[in-house]
Amino acid sequence: MRSRWADAAAIALVLGCISCGSADESDPDPKNSLAAGAARASGAAEEGGAAASNSPPLIAGVVLNPPQPISESVIEALVDVSDADGNLVQLTYQWSINGEVQTGADKASFRLPKLERGDRIDLVVTASDGKSASAPFALSARTDNLSPQITFLYITPQNKKIRRGDVLTAVPEANDAENDHIEFTYRWAVNGDQAGEERQFDTKGLKRGDVITLEVVANDGYSESEARKLEPIELVNSAPTITKLPQLEHQGSTLAYQFEAEDAEGDRNLRFFLADAPDGMEIDAISGLLTWRPDPEQSGKHTVKVGVRDSEGDASQFEWEVTVNAAPPAAAAGE
Repeated sequence: MRSRWADAAAIALVLGCISCGSADESDPDPKNSLAAGAARASGAAEEGGAAASNSPPLIAGVVLNPPQPISESVIEALVDVSDADGNLVQLTYQWSINGEVQTGADKASFRLPKLERGDRIDLVVTASDGKSASAPFALSARTDNLSPQITFLYITPQNKKIRRGDVLTAVPEANDAENDHIEFTYRWAVNGDQAGEERQFDTKGLKRGDVITLEVVANDGYSESEARKLEPIELVNSAPTITKLPQLEHQGSTLAYQFEAEDAEGDRNLRFFLADAPDGMEIDAISGLLTWRPDPEQSGKHTVKVGVRDSEGDASQFEWEVTVNAAPPAAAAGE
């Protein structure tokens, strides 16, 4: 549709031709010259009106993804743009880091170079429909902290079944891209209940079948790592133990030791046995009473190993030495 400003221009041009009284020299008829001039003026006004009615594209917003980028990652600009005339829109991008324009960074996505925490990233976006351009849309972001990462987690003692009374030590390994100082947070739990926050955890007081879990988080002072979890540990049965060597008792020529044992799970069905002993030595499996009447030829040192076993089949041994002195020679007759 022609605007009223375009119609007025055409009329003015026609009136100007009339007042001058000029005519096309090639056409002797003044009426024909006047009509041709009016047509040309009308066409020019239509072209001028069409050009004036074009609207530049409009950038409604730009979003950076991610909003807080990290060093050596890809950042992308998501642009909300429209054109009232339905023209095809072309976008231009200009990326800068700390005020320095990045050569070749003229696409919607941009792989960041190695940056320091807090470096400034600027972007200017302009839209064009080939006839006119939008106002530049500018926004900025700053590089975020790189969270530390736990690369490995294990506990000591390793390569053994964990029993009641074992002291567990967590050994995490982590790295941080900015070489920040890393501190660890430990969360021990027993059967799902919080049980400790130190690096070491004593299983004393637990029982067979209890399940221990560990979760470790690394912190560089700015952000935390994802939690690293250890595979659940189920406490296995603890073997009974003989705590000490009992006092030697003499029953005539018989040696006697009364052994006692302890079991972490309170197993009352303990059984004593001899794993290594000189000939003739015996032990009562239930009471733990060891007796031995050495023969004269058994003088010297003898290694003895007394063991105790619980109802689960787990056992431990206690080892010591017994010394038998040689009998003095018999006195000669008449001495």
